Amino acid sequence: MKSVIIFIFSIFLSIYAYSMDDANPRVELALRMAGHTKLPHDALRACFDGMIQAINEKTENKVDDNLKDQIWSSISVHRIEALKKVFLDGVVEKILKGFNDEEILAMLQDHKDKGRITNLVFSGSIQTAMYFEKELIQNKVMDQVENMESVLVEEILQKLQIE
Repeated sequence: MKSVIIFIFSIFLSIYAYSMDDANPRVELALRMAGHTKLPHDALRACFDGMIQAINEKTENKVDDNLKDQIWSSISVHRIEALKKVFLDGVVEKILKGFNDEEILAMLQDHKDKGRITNLVFSGSIQTAMYFEKELIQNKVMDQVENMESVLVEEILQKLQIE
């Protein structure tokens, strides 16, 4: 129960901290446009599952699903938020770079009012940029996951030793 409360609180804090960046409407627009992405979660989960599978293959004692879920809950929250920030930074740097401040503010207001960007020129430009830049943004997230691997292995093994 305690880990669930910490998980929810940390998500609230990270979203609050990101949304409080009033000085940068680009960040707010990126958060509104892409804040729901599952890429950071899925990338980290695939890495984690691969590590658990490797541990299960090399040891006699298999990691049961309950323990696996407990370990995932304890090590994933902050990392997913860090990966989400990498993703959103990529959106700001790669997707929204071609828009001036007035256009960003117009798109942000449109998104606030209607839940999406309705201006066809802006929307088309964003879709085109996403088409060309999506892979670069995904690669940044995957590179960050790779950088986390050694620390993840250590934490997983520590958690398994405790249990």
